[in-house]
Amino acid sequence: MSYYNLVRISIFIVLATICIFIINTKVRYNLRKTAIIASLFCCAILTFTVLELVPFENSILTFETPEEAFDYYKTEAIDVLIEGEDSCLIVAKNDSAAQQVLIFKKNKNNWDIKTGLSVNKTNFTKTDDAFLSILSIDGSADKYVEIDNILSKELTVSDNINSEFHKAENGKYYAYIQDFSNNYVINVNGDSAVFGN
Repeated sequence: MSYYNLVRISIFIVLATICIFIINTKVRYNLRKTAIIASLFCCAILTFTVLELVPFENSILTFETPEEAFDYYKTEAIDVLIEGEDSCLIVAKNDSAAQQVLIFKKNKNNWDIKTGLSVNKTNFTKTDDAFLSILSIDGSADKYVEIDNILSKELTVSDNINSEFHKAENGKYYAYIQDFSNNYVINVNGDSAVFGN
């Protein structure tokens, strides 16, 4: 279990314990106790969800490298790591084909945790052999390309700005797009796809 999840579960347990103590010592009537328990249960679920989605650690902890931020957030190993100007894309290594893709944001000299939900996938297109999409996060101009291998065969991938493509264990390819413009072109096995802002 990652430190990120451990902190959230610990907070949840402490809040639940306090609520149970208050209910058992202050509330005397069973009907009222049931209503309060149901309300507190709903509040606890809402609190846990917010804690899971909002990385408050960014205001408390500092991560000097994207690897440190990733190690705090996940327990898996890193499969692919690509640094941009002010962000870093990391693909988590795991046994399933559905590897998690995270983008961490650089904040001055430190790296902030971003949840998997903060990754924006846009500009979907496809070639004969692959699905292509552009990845980014709010607050950063950095763009990354994700190429999903449809046919599970070896792909030859290039673009018109000579990006360095990295192949993940699940067969997907990733690259940092240094200059994403209206005429960004990716070639997959000789088939071209054009992207724009």
